[in-house]
Amino acid sequence: MEMRKENGNIYLKFGYNLDFSGKLKRYCGAKWYPDSKEWGFSEEFEEKANNLMLKQFGYSMRKSPKITIEFSANDFYDKGKLDIRIEGHCFVYREYEHTGVEMLRNSIIIEGGFKDRDGSKRYPKAEPFEGTVIRATITQELYDTFSDETKSKIKVIKETDKKDALLARKAALLKELEEIEKELG
Repeated sequence: MEMRKENGNIYLKFGYNLDFSGKLKRYCGAKWYPDSKEWGFSEEFEEKANNLMLKQFGYSMRKSPKITIEFSANDFYDKGKLDIRIEGHCFVYREYEHTGVEMLRNSIIIEGGFKDRDGSKRYPKAEPFEGTVIRATITQELYDTFSDETKSKIKVIKETDKKDALLARKAALLKELEEIEKELG
């Protein structure tokens, strides 16, 4: 998403998104400018537009530091949507039943995983194996919108914790590689 300010107006340029552009029109009085391919609205609606962006995408035009979080995928598996969501924000989904899962919001699998294929053609699902842990980078602003109950299920990783976790994972992988080498003879 690109943003610029000019003469008391804000102009946003983003990929086709009927839902979000509809909300900008409805709540901010945004107008489409086909020549520049952007939506424009008065700066007086900047706060409203930021809140809409945060709710829709998990980030806004406001400056917000990024934080790293870890959580149990099982705690946030949404049986209705068949994916991993935290308060409506998707982190892991499967587009087709015969493909692997897609990771969103700078997410990676730390432990566990998902079946190579899962669900049906109509309802592909990203149900995690028991004990699956996801690490993701999100804005502090998004984290602050989560309920206390949700926050109690999420661990915020400090940079030193992150380095220690990576070193521990590296050691585990090296040990596994050593075992594979022994089996190969």
